[in-house]
Amino acid sequence: LLPVGQLIPAIMPILETRLFDDGCQIFLWEIAESEPFYLEAMDWTSWGLEALSGAHPFRRRDFLSSRHLMHLATGLTGDDVTKSEEGPWLIKGGGFLSISHSGQWTGLAVSSQPVGFDLQQHSDKLRTIAPRFLDPAEREALGGIDCEDLSDLCLAWAAKEAVYKANAQRGLAFARQIRLEIELGEGEFMIPSASVYANHRVRHFNIKHDKKED
Repeated sequence: LLPVGQLIPAIMPILETRLFDDGCQIFLWEIAESEPFYLEAMDWTSWGLEALSGAHPFRRRDFLSSRHLMHLATGLTGDDVTKSEEGPWLIKGGGFLSISHSGQWTGLAVSSQPVGFDLQQHSDKLRTIAPRFLDPAEREALGGIDCEDLSDLCLAWAAKEAVYKANAQRGLAFARQIRLEIELGEGEFMIPSASVYANHRVRHFNIKHDKKED
């Protein structure tokens, strides 16, 4: 893995980055290119593209753009990473990756410790499913049962998705077993941490988050 600060070629203006104080780095890519762009941009022999045969075009482009972003940001190929069924990507030799897609965006988190990353565009569907991923206390903290702001719901959903990925355990009940610490500061909600209650123990996770307009 290249040192932080040497990961991004200067010729890629559409690639955005966030570097957090614990060394975790986030890379965002707006998927504006066609499938042939990605197929021609790098050597795909190590990525097993046969798994994409018959996949929906959006699924194919999500796959290609995220792996292209991974390679562009870190120099890694399919031979350098593995993925367990339940957990994040593992970098052979040390390190962790987590990938997410939403709308026209794909993103990648790179860290020296287990990491979960999620990005989510605003969606009215979150209002419908809110009772399934937030418990009553969390909904109240976000403004009450009937007046949740969509951007705040989006933040809470993404935080729980990220924790779910980092915890690497299938079947967690989001509303009951993943609990967010929600704070209101300077007019907007912050979620500095979360806890997972499972297997007769509690695991704590630090959360870093950011927002764009959409």
